[in-house]
Amino acid sequence: MSGPLATPLGAAGARLFVTVRTAAAVSDSATARFAVPKNGIDVATSNDGPIDQAVVNPDALLLSTRELLASLDVQPNAVTIGQSVTLSMTVRNVANETINGVAPAAPTITGTAALALTSGPTPGSAGLASGGQQVFTWTFVASTAGTATFADSAAGSGASSGNSHTSLNVSSDLLHVFQQAATLPWSASTAMPLTVNRGQSNVVPMFFTFGQGSSSADVSITGLRLRVESSSGAGIVPADLLARVAVQVGSTTHVERTSLETSGSTVDLPLATPITVSGGAPVTAAIALDIAAGTVVPNFRLAIPDSTFLTAEDAATGAPVTLVLQGQSYPVLTGLARVVAPATELDVSAPSAKAHTAGQGQKDVALATLRLLNPGVTGSLPTSGSRRSRCCCATPPASRSPSRVR
Repeated sequence: MSGPLATPLGAAGARLFVTVRTAAAVSDSATARFAVPKNGIDVATSNDGPIDQAVVNPDALLLSTRELLASLDVQPNAVTIGQSVTLSMTVRNVANETINGVAPAAPTITGTAALALTSGPTPGSAGLASGGQQVFTWTFVASTAGTATFADSAAGSGASSGNSHTSLNVSSDLLHVFQQAATLPWSASTAMPLTVNRGQSNVVPMFFTFGQGSSSADVSITGLRLRVESSSGAGIVPADLLARVAVQVGSTTHVERTSLETSGSTVDLPLATPITVSGGAPVTAAIALDIAAGTVVPNFRLAIPDSTFLTAEDAATGAPVTLVLQGQSYPVLTGLARVVAPATELDVSAPSAKAHTAGQGQKDVALATLRLLNPGVTGSLPTSGSRRSRCCCATPPASRSPSRVR
């Protein structure tokens, strides 16, 4: 367990690093793997974690007592079929002599992905002075989807002793090879309220759910457009109705615009932070609106007329990806919302009326008539209205004589 920490955790979280120092004597080929156990993190707010299971590092540290120490790295860690990857082996000489003719063996590949060697190793061999190191590189091209891990070792001869020096066989991190995404299924759901107030904020009338098959590469949603129209289908100038439009996924806002188009009927929403859709993990985005306080637009709805209103690309290659609407047809429309003024006043009056009489045992005797008026605001719906309400007195006790109620 670590000593006390005082690291603040903001909304974006924090990244902490753990280092290890090995003992003076270790067993050759021993491994060490790090994990955060269940309830292994304590915070001042008591919102501790992880609370469901341990978090285990998939890669283990390999401990060695050899004079040649090697490590493997593959970059990038995720590609699509046809893309190249670079395998790098770093070899260090920790002996007290120069080691000549240091060269890697042929890398082996395990896993379901297939990769073809196109070049390497570069260089073919090198001499390493005591304390020196050399990086050897290979280039492979991915040919089938899946995952793969590389393994290799290096060997050389001591310049003074003539002894053979061989590193342990080391493994790379995991490489993912995906099929290039050509299409991305998506669907829309709407939740437009029947009425919205002038100046109302954070109205959420539409949701988009993007999803894909588990064998496809990551897809980035890079932009979308919305058409604003009236009940008749006529276009509405966005700035005449809206004060803000945002696209949100959970607590992340991918784009937010407050200076909207002053002509036409389309809101353009290029995503400064693309929405990334990973294989097998659907993502739902929400459209959030603020209604302009001074709008006189009586009603509106949002529309996605066709597939060109959404743009996406393969996250690895940048190739365009077509979005395919599921279970619906274009145009995608929200319900119609009426724009009303927020209630600010209720006028109550009691029209004059003649006196009423009531007898013993009489029920529902009118006591007074009240007139309730919602004056509304000119230019907004609904228009002013009124309603009459009658107030009644209780039935008089049988022992009392008829009375006059005013």
